[in-house]
Amino acid sequence: MKRAARWAAVVLAASGTAAPAVCGAGDRHALLVGVGRYSYLPKATLEGPPFDVTALQQVLTRRWGFAPGNVSVLLDEKATKPAILAAIDDLATRTRPGDFVFIYFSGHGTSGYDQAFKDAGLDGSTGALVPADFKAGSRADLGKGLIIGSRDLRPRLLKLDGQRDIMVAFDSCFSGNAARAVFAAGQARYITPEELVADGSRSAGIGSRREDPDPPAGSASDAPYPYRTLVYVSAASKSERAMDISGALIQSGRIRTVDGRPHGAFTNAFIEGLDGSADTNRDGTVTNEELYRFVKDEVTLRFPHQPQMLLPDGSRDALLAMPVFGGARAAAATPTAPPVPPPPASPAPPAPGSFRVKLQGVAPALADTVSGMPGVSVVSGGGAYDLLVVQNDQGFKLVHPSGDELAGYDSSQLAEVLKRISRQAALQGLIDLRFPDQPFNATLEIPGHRGFLREGEPFAIDFAAERDSHVLLMDIDSDGFVSVLYPFDAAEARPVRKGRVPATGELKVSPPFGTDYLKMIAFEEKPAGFDQWMGASGKHFAPTGPELGQLLRMITTAKGGKAQARLKVVTRGPGG
Repeated sequence: MKRAARWAAVVLAASGTAAPAVCGAGDRHALLVGVGRYSYLPKATLEGPPFDVTALQQVLTRRWGFAPGNVSVLLDEKATKPAILAAIDDLATRTRPGDFVFIYFSGHGTSGYDQAFKDAGLDGSTGALVPADFKAGSRADLGKGLIIGSRDLRPRLLKLDGQRDIMVAFDSCFSGNAARAVFAAGQARYITPEELVADGSRSAGIGSRREDPDPPAGSASDAPYPYRTLVYVSAASKSERAMDISGALIQSGRIRTVDGRPHGAFTNAFIEGLDGSADTNRDGTVTNEELYRFVKDEVTLRFPHQPQMLLPDGSRDALLAMPVFGGARAAAATPTAPPVPPPPASPAPPAPGSFRVKLQGVAPALADTVSGMPGVSVVSGGGAYDLLVVQNDQGFKLVHPSGDELAGYDSSQLAEVLKRISRQAALQGLIDLRFPDQPFNATLEIPGHRGFLREGEPFAIDFAAERDSHVLLMDIDSDGFVSVLYPFDAAEARPVRKGRVPATGELKVSPPFGTDYLKMIAFEEKPAGFDQWMGASGKHFAPTGPELGQLLRMITTAKGGKAQARLKVVTRGPGG
């Protein structure tokens, strides 16, 4: 991403119409499907789905007012294609207008972006779920056993749409792009054509979990969103593989889950959010937007995929503001003495002042230098770390614990590698800065963003706050430098509820490529020293200098309410 550059270009606008949310006071119904064991695909076994479904069933009935008799479960060998489709059909007949319907799937998926699936009836506009009874066959026969979004799901969901509020959540993969999962925590849920055909060419590497089939109806970018009252949430974008948290990963201490059991990374955060953590403005209500943004932030912090949400344009704002599952009826179902919540799903905390670096293939001399850097500790084994440094014949890669590559250097740039490690150690406090008691929400979004941005791609950054706020927006680029993008002038230094960078036109992706972080701080009261950052767009500073300390002091000592938001942005150059 070009550091703080402002480019003039055509401003894009989107419009659409849709029916308003139903917001009825009817019953709540759920269909929970999990496939961890595949009857005819023994190498496709996944640890998470059985625990995903069990934990989700518990939180729905314990906290969210779902009557146990209204929660249908299809697990492992019972989750066949006929059973799944029949269960969705049953929802259309046994629910009434005004009811809320929640449909969830945890398991393997396939990619419509893989050209080998064209014979199965898949293309870039749709993906598919892999049911428990799928049998390997010829390429031409693949589509018979899959649950294809456009063919099998869309017609059924349209029967529910309009008179009922619906949430569909798929913890499964969508595309075949595995580049970002090389050093990622967990396994990806995805089955390739080679693993589904009965010709002996099946790969032994089916550790992959879940590739997210596009929205139940098809691609948001290729066709209009066809639903009126359906909120769709996915574990990953089309370009990513969603990950599974294995028991071995939990035992290593690198990742903790909500109950200490294996889960999909998406589902783990989803359950944590439903248990109350997603109420980020502490008002006692979890909205659809709060749940989605909490899940997205938790997942992208630790895994190489970004959850997505799709909504009908015409009722987008109403559906985002709607309480999860339709309203506050959840309170009636909450036990008077709820169980003690499990520990948060997060990496084990580092020692105070210690930035943990894991080294892979690094020469001993470099390892000694890194271990002697101030504030840095070198860790080994499978435990938690803050940065992975990989050295190979091509040079060096600096990798975030999520699996995203922060930056790459050739073998002659050893001095730059050391400087980049120092910058990342200094930056971590800003990237991870949160306000546990923040009284309102702040949000960051790149409209249309689906996982990563390519060189030359135009984009803009939208931000919003629930209260009038003085907004500070920063970019932490892949080289580890900080730029202030907003405010640019005195007009932007005034209190606002929402804004866009740039105000007109668009930015374009340019070097350096890797992983950027956008960080927003919203202040109800203008902090002392705020104006000194105004007009800094186009400039950048190293976090190892005095500027970062000044910035953090201004933020942490500011009076009044304040809120933060963070957005990870992966950028790629030619061929990336």
